[in-house]
Amino acid sequence: MPVAFDGEALVVAVSDPDDAEAVKVVRQLARREVRVVLSAPGAIGRAQERMYGPRPEPRFAPRAPARAKAPPPPASRAELRRAEQLARHAGLDFVELEPRPDGTDPVDLDAAARIPLRVCRSYRLLPVAAEIGRLVVAVDDPFDADRGRIVFALTAQYPRLVVVAARELDRAIARVFGTIDG
Repeated sequence: MPVAFDGEALVVAVSDPDDAEAVKVVRQLARREVRVVLSAPGAIGRAQERMYGPRPEPRFAPRAPARAKAPPPPASRAELRRAEQLARHAGLDFVELEPRPDGTDPVDLDAAARIPLRVCRSYRLLPVAAEIGRLVVAVDDPFDADRGRIVFALTAQYPRLVVVAARELDRAIARVFGTIDG
C-alpha cells in the first residue's frame, strides 16, 4: 500500500518484509526508488478501504442461455466440384450429405452419435454410416491423418473416410446435433 513520498522515493507499507517480489513489482510500476515500512495486514486493509472504498462484492451473473444460430447456406456447385475432385485425387468416395428429395437423411443418426459434437466440430468430421467393423466418416480434408486416428481412438473402429464439401459438412453437423452453439 503506497503511504507517502520521502523525497523522490515512494514509501510502501507491506505486511511481509520478506516479499521482495512485491517490492520489485511496485518499483517497476512506479519507476522510482521504493522504501518499505512494515505494517499489520489489518492496518493495510483499513487504509485501502479508506483510500479506495469498500471492496466490491463479487457478482456472479447468470449464464446467458445458448442461442440457436442459423445453419450455413448450402454448398455451391463449385464447392461440390472441388470436393469431388479432392476425393478423386485422394482415391476416396465422394458423398453428398444434403437430405434427399424423398425426405430421407443420408446420415445414419446412430453412427453419428458415436462421436461427440465437440469432436465433430473441432476435427471437422461426421460419422455417416456404420459397416461391419468400420465407421464411414465424412471429412472435408482427406489428407489430415489425425482425423482417422481420433475416430479409431474414440470408437475402436477403423474409419473409412469419404469426402464431402465443407459447407455440407457444417450443415450436416448442425442438422444432426442441432444448431445450438456448444
